Amino acid sequence: MLELKPMNQDIYNHYITYSKNNYAQEITKARGISIEEAMQITNKEYDTLLPDGLQSKNQYLYTIENNENENIGIMWFSSQSNHGDNELFLCDVEVNKEYRGKGYGRESMDLLESKVKEFNMHTISLHVFLHNKIAYSLYNKIGYKEVKRGKAGVIMKKTLN
Repeated sequence: MLELKPMNQDIYNHYITYSKNNYAQEITKARGISIEEAMQITNKEYDTLLPDGLQSKNQYLYTIENNENENIGIMWFSSQSNHGDNELFLCDVEVNKEYRGKGYGRESMDLLESKVKEFNMHTISLHVFLHNKIAYSLYNKIGYKEVKRGKAGVIMKKTLN
């Protein structure tokens, strides 16, 4: 059984550096632009979403922990979405490599659905890069539907009962 725990400052400091680099690489791959240009886009997006780091308004950053209190990944979502009202936007979710293939991705998404209900919201939206076939497949299997497709990625949504 997994649990979401608020991210602490030390983990955040490590995460933000890793996440920016990873996101810039994904943008480079998806859009065919230079890493420098992708890093500029990344920094602008992160500075807008997380101007105050962990204390940024409407931003929720968690570690995903298993029964042994091991940090198996991260989850970041926003209670504001540019893709619709009354919905959370999943900014990032990642299960650490050594824990992949064990059902933790699906279980993490179940935890997110519980959080949506805590916020009295009914919809989750997310963006997935087209080249990330594993993530796209998982989201599709657990009920997310494509609502907008671009050259590099898709916006998917799931409305909860």
